[in-house]
Amino acid sequence: MLRASSAQSAIITFCGKHYAIDGTTALRISQTARDVATKVLGQEQANAAFKDELARRYTEVKEFGEQRWCTDQREALSGGEVRIFKD
Repeated sequence: MLRASSAQSAIITFCGKHYAIDGTTALRISQTARDVATKVLGQEQANAAFKDELARRYTEVKEFGEQRWCTDQREALSGGEVRIFKD
């Protein structure tokens, strides 16, 4: 769950520079995943776990390069029902 949340957060943070995104939908997915994690783990543990996962995800984006990471995400998400990337 937290990986899904961190991915959506990274899309919001980095990919809007390179592609048109639906930030509202991405934020909704991120928040829903965090809410589920909070119910399962409790507030304190979920917050700590999300902080660690978000740091890991941002490092991943920086290592791949923003544009490449966003392009990969765009391609991976292009076949789904929910459209995060508008173009």
